Amino acid sequence: MNNNIRYPHLECVECGHRARMDRPAEVCPRFGQGWLDVVYDYRRVAESWPDAVCRRAWDLWRYRDLLPLRDEAHRVTMGEGGTPLLRARNLGMMMGCTGIYVKDERQGPTGSFKDRQAALSMSVMKEMGVTEAVVASTGNVAIAYSATQPWPASSFGLL
Repeated sequence: MNNNIRYPHLECVECGHRARMDRPAEVCPRFGQGWLDVVYDYRRVAESWPDAVCRRAWDLWRYRDLLPLRDEAHRVTMGEGGTPLLRARNLGMMMGCTGIYVKDERQGPTGSFKDRQAALSMSVMKEMGVTEAVVASTGNVAIAYSATQPWPASSFGLL
């Protein structure tokens, strides 16, 4: 196991192999299969939270310490995040549970609940040198990815 790997890095849940996050990876490079988790420096994050988070803008990137982007220079953003959490009073009364809240993602940049995913995915792809992507979608993914893409790309809608 390479002990010189910086955070964040990938770790195979099957064999524990650690790998840098410097290129796209679908499976463990040693094991040839398996799920890869992103591992962060949780000790460092714990020291800076919640003070650091409270001082940051109310968007997706306020949680950057726990996002798999290493260099903020590669950030692709339209101001995602910070959508309101609304109390669902009527639903709560109907279900007999007063503490139900709904995240209103319609207020994101494209009106799609995929805005955060698209911004983070495009940022990481940009950081890894990816210059082309094809997205198949029924709507939400195509809208969000098309709006955040840092390079020319095509989205295909499924019928």
